[in-house]
Amino acid sequence: MLEQEIREVEYRIVILRSDAMVAPASFSTADKESVALMRGELEFILRGDTAQMNAGPTYDVIDGKLARLPQTAPLAEVNKQRIVHMRLAASSSLLANLLEKSANQYPVLSRIAGEYNDLLGADTSKLDVTSLWSVGTALANLHGAYKSQDASKTLATPLEPDCAAMLESVVREHGAFIMGFDVARDLIERADQFAMNTDLLKHLQKTGSGLLDELADNKELIAPKTLLVHRSIRDAASETGWSYGRSGFDAYITVRNAVGSIIRASVGSDVSMLSFYGLASATADMQGLATREFLANGASMLLAHGPALQAFFAHSVEFASYITWALDLLERDRRLKIDVMRTKVSAH
Repeated sequence: MLEQEIREVEYRIVILRSDAMVAPASFSTADKESVALMRGELEFILRGDTAQMNAGPTYDVIDGKLARLPQTAPLAEVNKQRIVHMRLAASSSLLANLLEKSANQYPVLSRIAGEYNDLLGADTSKLDVTSLWSVGTALANLHGAYKSQDASKTLATPLEPDCAAMLESVVREHGAFIMGFDVARDLIERADQFAMNTDLLKHLQKTGSGLLDELADNKELIAPKTLLVHRSIRDAASETGWSYGRSGFDAYITVRNAVGSIIRASVGSDVSMLSFYGLASATADMQGLATREFLANGASMLLAHGPALQAFFAHSVEFASYITWALDLLERDRRLKIDVMRTKVSAH
């Protein structure tokens, strides 16, 4: 009975907002009370999502695109890391230049080394530590795979001796540098624990590769600089496999945190009258979190990858519930829009 009442309330509100552009404050008390019931049912899901998002990259919508937010280090860590940063940046520059000359032979490695070098170009106080860890992890995983030359991988021909030596030097220096940041040490600990579950990693690769492709290639949804970081993570994981080293965790937290942010921005984690029905309204701005373009692109991405998202997060009860809730709301919104169009046609 509650579901029927909720649907009737939804229908009335959508009609109001699409035809008369009535502000949420003008909705009736009965409408607000019915929506409050839905809000109560969903609170546990939203709390679960917040708990899941404590580690890894953070995102926000900037100029209509999903962008990774820089996670800088505290001043005390910055001051201790400046000299190590300078040395690492010098080695990284040499590696990037060396691999650029061999880009045709080692395209993935060359591009990831270039992205890593670009990230190191910022002042120590402005380094995006989480992105540096992610791309550095991708570089380290490729180094390990090239070094072992596992026949089951899809790597290119063995590295030339000078490239191999410089890559090993950069990876070693990266390890020493990144361990100087508390946020990176936490990620490393989590990644090492995650890597122990090889069955889960294989499942995540099977269900998540397409999701990671979307985050690495969708120019309409993802900001340019964020695309570059995502491509480094995706390409390294594709080369080595998600169960190699820390590739799987790097890929997983990227998908998890990005998708969670897309849901919050395109559906809304604050289940208020405005955000709950925002998708059906031409005037909705999702409390300033998203432009109309992002709202449409984010919703389209979620709906297009619905089954893959549900399979990818099947191991996490809270996140799986969050995904199901978002997809259900988006599908309901799609049906309601059709109902509104039919009502308008009938009225004429």
